[in-house]
Amino acid sequence: GAALMLAASVTTHATYLHSWGSILIQDTVMPLRQRPLSPARHLMLLRLAILGVAVFAFAFSLLFKQSEYIFLFFAITGAIFAGGSGAVIIGGLYWKRGSAAAAWTAMLVGSTIAVGGILIHRLDPALFAGGREALPLLPRLGWQALAWLHGINGQQYWALAMFASTLLYVGVSLLGPRRAHDLERTLHRGAHAIAAEAAVGDSAPLRGWRALGVSREFTRGDKVIYALTYAWTGLWVLVFIGGTIWSLSRRAPAPDYAAVAEPARSALVATEALLQGKGTPAAAWAPAAQRLDSLLAAAPTLDHPLLRQRLGLCWLKAGDPEAALPHLEAAVALDPQLHRGWTSLAEAATATDRIERAQLAAARGLATLDPVSRGWARYWGVYVIVQVAVTVISIIWLTTGGLGDIRRLFRHLDGSVRNELDDGRVREPTPGS
Repeated sequence: GAALMLAASVTTHATYLHSWGSILIQDTVMPLRQRPLSPARHLMLLRLAILGVAVFAFAFSLLFKQSEYIFLFFAITGAIFAGGSGAVIIGGLYWKRGSAAAAWTAMLVGSTIAVGGILIHRLDPALFAGGREALPLLPRLGWQALAWLHGINGQQYWALAMFASTLLYVGVSLLGPRRAHDLERTLHRGAHAIAAEAAVGDSAPLRGWRALGVSREFTRGDKVIYALTYAWTGLWVLVFIGGTIWSLSRRAPAPDYAAVAEPARSALVATEALLQGKGTPAAAWAPAAQRLDSLLAAAPTLDHPLLRQRLGLCWLKAGDPEAALPHLEAAVALDPQLHRGWTSLAEAATATDRIERAQLAAARGLATLDPVSRGWARYWGVYVIVQVAVTVISIIWLTTGGLGDIRRLFRHLDGSVRNELDDGRVREPTPGS
Protein backbone atom coordinates (compact mmCIF):
# COMPACT_ATOMS: atom_id res chain seq x y z
CA GLY A 1 0.00 0.00 0.00
CA ALA A 2 2.74 2.46 0.95
CA ALA A 3 4.67 1.62 -2.23
CA LEU A 4 1.59 2.25 -4.39
CA MET A 5 0.95 5.57 -2.67
CA LEU A 6 4.58 6.59 -3.17
CA ALA A 7 4.46 5.63 -6.86
CA ALA A 8 1.19 7.52 -7.34
CA SER A 9 2.66 10.55 -5.56
CA VAL A 10 5.79 10.54 -7.74
CA THR A 11 3.85 10.30 -11.01
CA THR A 12 1.29 12.90 -9.94
CA HIS A 13 3.87 15.40 -8.73
CA ALA A 14 6.00 14.88 -11.86
CA THR A 15 2.97 15.87 -13.96
CA TYR A 16 2.27 18.89 -11.75
CA LEU A 17 5.88 20.06 -11.91
CA HIS A 18 6.09 19.83 -15.70
CA SER A 19 2.63 21.34 -16.21
CA TRP A 20 3.04 24.36 -13.92
CA GLY A 21 6.66 24.96 -14.93
CA SER A 22 5.87 24.93 -18.65
CA ILE A 23 2.69 27.03 -18.13
CA LEU A 24 4.76 29.69 -16.35
CA ILE A 25 7.27 29.93 -19.20
CA GLN A 26 5.01 29.37 -22.22
CA ASP A 27 1.98 31.38 -21.09
CA THR A 28 3.61 34.14 -19.03
CA VAL A 29 7.30 34.65 -19.82
CA MET A 30 7.14 34.04 -23.59
CA PRO A 31 4.21 36.40 -24.36
CA LEU A 32 5.75 39.16 -22.21
CA ARG A 33 9.22 38.74 -23.70
CA GLN A 34 8.08 39.19 -27.35
CA ARG A 35 11.46 38.00 -28.66
CA PRO A 36 12.23 34.29 -29.31
CA LEU A 37 14.63 32.37 -27.08
CA SER A 38 17.41 30.14 -28.25
CA PRO A 39 16.61 26.42 -27.76
CA ALA A 40 19.30 26.08 -25.07
CA ARG A 41 18.04 29.12 -23.13
CA HIS A 42 14.44 27.99 -23.55
CA LEU A 43 15.22 24.58 -22.08
CA MET A 44 17.17 26.15 -19.23
CA LEU A 45 14.22 28.41 -18.32
CA LEU A 46 11.83 25.44 -18.39
CA ARG A 47 14.10 23.44 -16.07
CA LEU A 48 14.50 26.36 -13.66
CA ALA A 49 10.72 26.89 -13.63
CA ILE A 50 10.14 23.22 -12.80
CA LEU A 51 12.71 23.43 -10.00
CA GLY A 52 11.04 26.62 -8.72
CA VAL A 53 7.62 24.93 -8.65
CA ALA A 54 9.12 22.04 -6.66
CA VAL A 55 10.72 24.40 -4.12
CA PHE A 56 7.50 26.40 -3.77
CA ALA A 57 5.39 23.23 -3.29
CA PHE A 58 7.78 21.98 -0.60
CA ALA A 59 7.85 25.30 1.28
CA PHE A 60 4.08 25.76 0.95
CA SER A 61 3.38 22.28 2.33
CA LEU A 62 5.55 23.03 5.37
CA LEU A 63 3.97 26.39 6.18
CA PHE A 64 0.33 25.98 5.14
CA LYS A 65 -2.25 24.46 7.49
CA GLN A 66 -5.19 22.54 6.02
CA SER A 67 -8.51 24.28 6.75
CA GLU A 68 -11.13 22.22 4.89
CA TYR A 69 -11.80 18.83 3.29
CA ILE A 70 -9.05 17.72 0.92
CA PHE A 71 -11.20 17.62 -2.25
CA LEU A 72 -12.60 21.09 -1.51
CA PHE A 73 -9.01 22.27 -1.03
CA PHE A 74 -8.08 20.68 -4.38
CA ALA A 75 -10.98 22.60 -5.95
CA ILE A 76 -9.96 26.01 -4.63
CA THR A 77 -6.24 25.55 -5.39
CA GLY A 78 -7.06 24.18 -8.83
CA ALA A 79 -9.18 27.26 -9.43
CA ILE A 80 -6.04 29.43 -9.26
CA PHE A 81 -5.40 28.25 -12.82
CA ALA A 82 -8.58 26.46 -13.93
CA GLY A 83 -10.90 29.23 -12.72
CA GLY A 84 -9.84 31.45 -15.61
CA SER A 85 -8.25 29.03 -18.06
CA GLY A 86 -11.56 27.58 -19.25
CA ALA A 87 -12.76 30.92 -20.57
CA VAL A 88 -9.37 31.61 -22.14
CA ILE A 89 -9.03 28.23 -23.86
CA ILE A 90 -12.61 28.00 -25.13
CA GLY A 91 -12.75 31.67 -26.09
CA GLY A 92 -9.35 31.57 -27.74
CA LEU A 93 -10.10 28.49 -29.84
CA TYR A 94 -13.73 29.12 -30.80
CA TRP A 95 -14.30 32.90 -30.78
CA LYS A 96 -12.66 35.27 -33.23
CA ARG A 97 -13.21 38.32 -31.01
CA GLY A 98 -11.25 36.93 -28.04
CA SER A 99 -8.30 39.17 -27.17
CA ALA A 100 -5.06 38.94 -25.21
CA ALA A 101 -6.29 41.63 -22.79
CA ALA A 102 -9.42 39.56 -22.12
CA ALA A 103 -7.30 36.46 -21.54
CA TRP A 104 -5.07 38.24 -19.02
CA THR A 105 -8.12 39.70 -17.28
CA ALA A 106 -9.82 36.31 -17.00
CA MET A 107 -6.69 34.60 -15.65
CA LEU A 108 -5.94 37.36 -13.14
CA VAL A 109 -9.53 37.53 -11.88
CA GLY A 110 -9.87 33.74 -11.63
CA SER A 111 -6.60 33.37 -9.70
CA THR A 112 -7.36 36.38 -7.48
CA ILE A 113 -10.73 34.96 -6.46
CA ALA A 114 -9.17 31.55 -5.70
CA VAL A 115 -6.24 32.97 -3.72
CA GLY A 116 -8.62 35.35 -1.94
CA GLY A 117 -10.78 32.38 -0.96
CA ILE A 118 -7.77 30.58 0.51
CA LEU A 119 -6.80 33.68 2.51
CA ILE A 120 -10.30 34.52 3.74
CA HIS A 121 -10.72 30.96 5.04
CA ARG A 122 -7.77 31.66 7.34
CA LEU A 123 -9.68 34.43 9.14
CA ASP A 124 -11.54 34.01 12.40
CA PRO A 125 -15.35 34.26 11.84
CA ALA A 126 -15.58 36.45 14.96
CA LEU A 127 -13.57 39.07 13.07
CA PHE A 128 -16.59 40.03 10.98
CA ALA A 129 -18.82 40.76 13.98
CA GLY A 130 -15.98 42.60 15.72
CA GLY A 131 -15.28 44.63 12.59
CA ARG A 132 -18.87 45.82 12.38
CA GLU A 133 -18.66 47.09 15.95
CA ALA A 134 -15.23 48.71 15.61
CA LEU A 135 -15.92 50.31 12.22
CA PRO A 136 -19.59 51.29 12.15
CA LEU A 137 -19.10 53.49 9.07
CA LEU A 138 -18.49 50.51 6.84
CA PRO A 139 -21.67 49.31 5.16
CA ARG A 140 -23.32 46.38 6.86
CA LEU A 141 -23.80 44.79 3.45
CA GLY A 142 -20.03 44.66 2.93
CA TRP A 143 -19.51 42.76 6.18
CA GLN A 144 -22.33 40.39 5.27
CA ALA A 145 -20.63 39.76 1.93
CA LEU A 146 -17.33 39.00 3.71
CA ALA A 147 -19.10 36.62 6.08
CA TRP A 148 -20.71 34.88 3.09
CA LEU A 149 -17.35 34.57 1.32
CA HIS A 150 -15.88 33.08 4.50
CA GLY A 151 -18.68 30.50 4.64
CA ILE A 152 -18.59 29.11 1.08
CA ASN A 153 -16.34 26.14 0.29
CA GLY A 154 -13.61 25.54 -2.28
CA GLN A 155 -15.94 24.09 -4.92
CA GLN A 156 -18.16 27.17 -4.71
CA TYR A 157 -15.11 29.44 -5.04
CA TRP A 158 -14.18 27.53 -8.19
CA ALA A 159 -17.66 28.16 -9.62
CA LEU A 160 -17.43 31.84 -8.65
CA ALA A 161 -14.00 32.15 -10.30
CA MET A 162 -15.23 30.49 -13.51
CA PHE A 163 -18.35 32.68 -13.69
CA ALA A 164 -16.48 35.94 -13.07
CA SER A 165 -13.61 35.14 -15.46
CA THR A 166 -16.01 34.08 -18.25
CA LEU A 167 -18.10 37.22 -17.84
CA LEU A 168 -15.03 39.47 -17.88
CA TYR A 169 -13.43 37.62 -20.82
CA VAL A 170 -16.51 38.28 -22.93
CA GLY A 171 -16.88 41.86 -21.67
CA VAL A 172 -13.25 42.91 -22.21
CA SER A 173 -13.20 41.29 -25.66
CA LEU A 174 -16.34 43.15 -26.74
CA LEU A 175 -15.21 46.49 -25.28
CA GLY A 176 -11.73 46.26 -26.83
CA PRO A 177 -10.67 46.93 -30.44
CA ARG A 178 -12.94 45.24 -33.01
CA ARG A 179 -10.34 42.87 -34.37
CA ALA A 180 -11.20 39.36 -35.56
CA HIS A 181 -8.45 36.79 -35.06
CA ASP A 182 -7.69 34.33 -37.84
CA LEU A 183 -8.62 31.05 -36.12
CA GLU A 184 -7.97 29.05 -39.30
CA ARG A 185 -4.33 30.10 -39.16
CA THR A 186 -3.98 29.44 -35.42
CA LEU A 187 -5.53 25.98 -35.69
CA HIS A 188 -3.90 25.05 -39.01
CA ARG A 189 -7.19 24.65 -40.83
CA GLY A 190 -8.40 25.44 -44.36
CA ALA A 191 -5.78 27.31 -46.37
CA HIS A 192 -3.33 27.05 -43.44
CA ALA A 193 -3.63 23.27 -43.03
CA ILE A 194 -0.38 21.33 -42.73
CA ALA A 195 -0.55 18.21 -44.85
CA ALA A 196 1.37 16.02 -42.42
CA GLU A 197 -1.02 16.93 -39.58
CA ALA A 198 -4.32 16.58 -41.45
CA ALA A 199 -5.01 12.85 -41.39
CA VAL A 200 -8.29 12.28 -43.26
CA GLY A 201 -10.51 9.32 -42.39
CA ASP A 202 -12.67 7.18 -44.65
CA SER A 203 -15.15 9.78 -45.91
CA ALA A 204 -16.95 12.99 -45.03
CA PRO A 205 -19.24 12.35 -42.04
CA LEU A 206 -23.01 12.41 -42.45
CA ARG A 207 -25.04 15.25 -40.95
CA GLY A 208 -25.96 13.24 -37.86
CA TRP A 209 -22.32 12.44 -37.15
CA ARG A 210 -21.33 16.08 -37.66
CA ALA A 211 -23.88 17.13 -35.04
CA LEU A 212 -22.02 14.90 -32.55
CA GLY A 213 -18.68 16.54 -33.37
CA VAL A 214 -17.38 13.88 -35.76
CA SER A 215 -15.10 15.34 -38.46
CA ARG A 216 -13.24 13.99 -41.49
CA GLU A 217 -10.31 13.06 -39.24
CA PHE A 218 -12.39 10.20 -37.74
CA THR A 219 -11.64 6.77 -39.18
CA ARG A 220 -14.28 4.03 -39.23
CA GLY A 221 -12.80 2.59 -36.03
CA ASP A 222 -12.88 6.02 -34.37
CA LYS A 223 -16.59 6.35 -35.20
CA VAL A 224 -17.34 2.91 -33.72
CA ILE A 225 -15.51 3.75 -30.47
CA TYR A 226 -17.19 7.18 -30.35
CA ALA A 227 -20.66 5.67 -30.83
CA LEU A 228 -20.03 2.96 -28.23
CA THR A 229 -18.91 5.58 -25.70
CA TYR A 230 -22.13 7.54 -26.16
CA ALA A 231 -24.25 4.37 -26.08
CA TRP A 232 -22.51 3.08 -22.93
CA THR A 233 -23.03 6.32 -21.03
CA GLY A 234 -26.59 6.68 -22.28
CA LEU A 235 -27.46 3.11 -21.28
CA TRP A 236 -26.41 3.67 -17.65
CA VAL A 237 -28.24 7.01 -17.56
CA LEU A 238 -31.45 5.31 -18.74
CA VAL A 239 -31.02 2.50 -16.22
CA PHE A 240 -30.48 5.02 -13.42
CA ILE A 241 -33.51 7.09 -14.45
CA GLY A 242 -35.64 3.94 -14.61
CA GLY A 243 -34.42 2.83 -11.19
CA THR A 244 -35.14 6.27 -9.73
CA ILE A 245 -38.72 6.23 -11.06
CA TRP A 246 -39.20 2.70 -9.70
CA SER A 247 -37.84 3.60 -6.27
CA LEU A 248 -39.97 6.75 -6.01
CA SER A 249 -43.06 4.69 -6.70
CA ARG A 250 -42.12 2.26 -3.91
CA ARG A 251 -40.81 4.55 -1.20
CA ALA A 252 -40.07 2.90 2.14
CA PRO A 253 -42.69 3.74 4.78
CA ALA A 254 -41.80 6.20 7.53
CA PRO A 255 -41.29 4.82 11.07
CA ASP A 256 -44.61 3.94 12.69
CA TYR A 257 -44.38 6.07 15.82
CA ALA A 258 -48.07 5.43 16.52
CA ALA A 259 -47.09 2.05 17.94
CA VAL A 260 -44.97 3.80 20.60
CA ALA A 261 -46.83 4.87 23.73
CA GLU A 262 -46.78 8.42 25.05
CA PRO A 263 -44.71 10.24 26.29
CA ALA A 264 -42.01 8.24 24.51
CA ARG A 265 -43.66 8.94 21.15
CA SER A 266 -43.34 12.71 21.57
CA ALA A 267 -39.71 12.32 22.65
CA LEU A 268 -38.99 10.26 19.51
CA VAL A 269 -40.62 12.84 17.25
CA ALA A 270 -38.56 15.56 18.95
CA THR A 271 -35.32 13.80 17.94
CA GLU A 272 -36.34 13.93 14.25
CA ALA A 273 -35.16 17.55 14.13
CA LEU A 274 -31.67 16.40 15.12
CA LEU A 275 -31.70 13.76 12.38
CA GLN A 276 -32.86 16.23 9.74
CA GLY A 277 -30.29 18.86 10.69
CA LYS A 278 -26.97 18.77 8.84
CA GLY A 279 -23.86 18.72 10.97
CA THR A 280 -25.68 18.47 14.31
CA PRO A 281 -22.90 18.66 16.96
CA ALA A 282 -22.29 15.71 19.30
CA ALA A 283 -23.14 17.90 22.30
CA ALA A 284 -26.75 18.18 21.08
CA TRP A 285 -27.26 14.40 21.03
CA ALA A 286 -26.34 13.66 24.65
CA PRO A 287 -29.32 15.54 26.21
CA ALA A 288 -31.68 13.78 23.78
CA ALA A 289 -30.22 10.40 24.79
CA GLN A 290 -30.55 11.26 28.49
CA ARG A 291 -34.22 12.24 28.07
CA LEU A 292 -35.03 8.96 26.32
CA ASP A 293 -33.01 7.03 28.91
CA SER A 294 -34.91 8.71 31.77
CA LEU A 295 -38.26 7.91 30.16
CA LEU A 296 -37.36 4.24 29.77
CA ALA A 297 -35.99 3.98 33.31
CA ALA A 298 -39.12 5.60 34.79
CA ALA A 299 -41.55 3.47 32.77
CA PRO A 300 -40.10 0.15 31.53
CA THR A 301 -43.46 -0.65 29.92
CA LEU A 302 -42.69 1.98 27.28
CA ASP A 303 -40.00 -0.31 25.86
CA HIS A 304 -40.21 -0.55 22.07
CA PRO A 305 -37.68 -1.45 19.31
CA LEU A 306 -37.98 2.03 17.72
CA LEU A 307 -37.35 3.68 21.10
CA ARG A 308 -34.34 1.46 21.77
CA GLN A 309 -32.90 2.05 18.29
CA ARG A 310 -33.26 5.82 18.57
CA LEU A 311 -31.78 5.78 22.09
CA GLY A 312 -28.78 3.80 20.87
CA LEU A 313 -28.40 6.10 17.88
CA CYS A 314 -28.44 9.19 20.13
CA TRP A 315 -25.65 7.77 22.29
CA LEU A 316 -23.73 6.79 19.15
CA LYS A 317 -24.03 10.32 17.74
CA ALA A 318 -23.05 11.73 21.13
CA GLY A 319 -19.74 9.85 20.87
CA ASP A 320 -20.49 7.09 23.40
CA PRO A 321 -20.77 3.80 21.46
CA GLU A 322 -20.40 1.75 24.66
CA ALA A 323 -23.62 3.26 26.03
CA ALA A 324 -25.31 2.71 22.65
CA LEU A 325 -24.54 -1.01 22.36
CA PRO A 326 -26.98 -2.48 24.94
CA HIS A 327 -29.89 -0.42 23.58
CA LEU A 328 -29.18 -1.44 19.99
CA GLU A 329 -28.85 -5.10 21.02
CA ALA A 330 -32.23 -4.78 22.76
CA ALA A 331 -33.76 -3.16 19.65
CA VAL A 332 -32.84 -6.02 17.31
CA ALA A 333 -33.83 -8.58 19.95
CA LEU A 334 -37.30 -7.01 20.14
CA ASP A 335 -37.59 -6.75 16.32
CA PRO A 336 -35.11 -8.89 14.33
CA GLN A 337 -36.38 -7.29 11.08
CA LEU A 338 -35.48 -3.73 12.17
CA HIS A 339 -32.98 -2.77 9.48
CA ARG A 340 -31.90 0.52 11.02
CA GLY A 341 -31.29 -1.25 14.32
CA TRP A 342 -28.85 -3.68 12.68
CA THR A 343 -26.98 -0.93 10.80
CA SER A 344 -26.63 1.22 13.94
CA LEU A 345 -25.48 -1.86 15.86
CA ALA A 346 -22.83 -2.58 13.21
CA GLU A 347 -21.57 1.01 13.54
CA ALA A 348 -21.46 0.86 17.36
CA ALA A 349 -19.74 -2.54 17.37
CA THR A 350 -17.11 -1.26 14.91
CA ALA A 351 -16.50 1.82 17.07
CA THR A 352 -15.89 -0.43 20.12
CA ASP A 353 -13.60 -2.86 18.21
CA ARG A 354 -16.13 -5.73 18.30
CA ILE A 355 -15.32 -6.60 14.70
CA GLU A 356 -16.98 -10.02 14.56
CA ARG A 357 -20.23 -8.64 16.00
CA ALA A 358 -20.07 -5.72 13.55
CA GLN A 359 -19.73 -8.09 10.60
CA LEU A 360 -22.70 -10.18 11.74
CA ALA A 361 -24.82 -7.06 12.31
CA ALA A 362 -23.88 -5.65 8.89
CA ALA A 363 -24.86 -8.95 7.23
CA ARG A 364 -28.22 -8.94 9.04
CA GLY A 365 -28.67 -5.29 8.04
CA LEU A 366 -28.27 -6.20 4.36
CA ALA A 367 -30.67 -9.12 4.77
CA THR A 368 -33.37 -6.87 6.24
CA LEU A 369 -33.18 -4.12 3.62
CA ASP A 370 -36.49 -2.87 2.25
CA PRO A 371 -37.17 -3.76 -1.43
CA VAL A 372 -36.10 -0.35 -2.73
CA SER A 373 -32.79 -0.33 -0.84
CA ARG A 374 -32.19 -3.96 -1.78
CA GLY A 375 -32.77 -3.10 -5.43
CA TRP A 376 -30.32 -0.20 -5.32
CA ALA A 377 -27.75 -2.34 -3.48
CA ARG A 378 -28.04 -4.94 -6.24
CA TYR A 379 -27.77 -2.22 -8.91
CA TRP A 380 -24.59 -0.75 -7.45
CA GLY A 381 -23.13 -4.22 -6.96
CA VAL A 382 -23.66 -5.07 -10.63
CA TYR A 383 -22.48 -1.61 -11.68
CA VAL A 384 -19.19 -1.93 -9.79
CA ILE A 385 -18.51 -5.43 -11.17
CA VAL A 386 -19.22 -4.33 -14.75
CA GLN A 387 -17.12 -1.17 -14.38
CA VAL A 388 -14.18 -3.12 -12.95
CA ALA A 389 -14.39 -5.63 -15.83
CA VAL A 390 -14.55 -2.83 -18.43
CA THR A 391 -11.68 -1.02 -16.69
CA VAL A 392 -9.44 -4.11 -16.80
CA ILE A 393 -10.21 -4.63 -20.50
CA SER A 394 -9.58 -0.93 -21.21
CA ILE A 395 -6.26 -0.97 -19.32
CA ILE A 396 -5.02 -3.96 -21.35
CA TRP A 397 -6.26 -2.44 -24.61
CA LEU A 398 -4.89 1.06 -23.98
CA THR A 399 -1.57 -0.23 -22.60
CA THR A 400 -1.03 -2.42 -25.68
CA GLY A 401 -1.99 0.37 -28.06
CA GLY A 402 -0.06 2.97 -26.06
CA LEU A 403 3.17 0.99 -26.19
CA GLY A 404 2.81 0.66 -29.95
CA ASP A 405 2.13 4.39 -30.26
CA ILE A 406 5.21 5.21 -28.15
CA ARG A 407 7.36 3.03 -30.42
CA ARG A 408 6.02 4.81 -33.50
CA LEU A 409 6.50 8.21 -31.84
CA PHE A 410 10.18 7.61 -31.13
CA ARG A 411 10.70 6.28 -34.66
CA HIS A 412 9.07 9.45 -36.00
CA LEU A 413 11.15 11.71 -33.74
CA ASP A 414 14.30 9.90 -34.86
CA GLY A 415 13.76 10.83 -38.48
CA SER A 416 12.00 14.18 -38.14
CA VAL A 417 13.66 17.54 -38.85
CA ARG A 418 13.11 19.90 -35.94
CA ASN A 419 12.19 23.54 -36.46
CA GLU A 420 14.01 25.49 -33.77
CA LEU A 421 11.70 28.47 -34.31
CA ASP A 422 8.69 26.41 -33.19
CA ASP A 423 8.70 27.38 -29.50
CA GLY A 424 4.95 27.23 -28.90
CA ARG A 425 4.13 30.85 -29.75
CA VAL A 426 1.55 31.94 -32.34
CA ARG A 427 3.30 34.54 -34.47
CA GLU A 428 1.43 37.35 -36.16
CA PRO A 429 1.67 37.23 -39.95
CA THR A 430 4.08 39.67 -41.55
CA PRO A 431 3.18 41.62 -44.69
CA GLY A 432 3.50 39.38 -47.73
CA SER A 433 3.58 36.14 -45.72
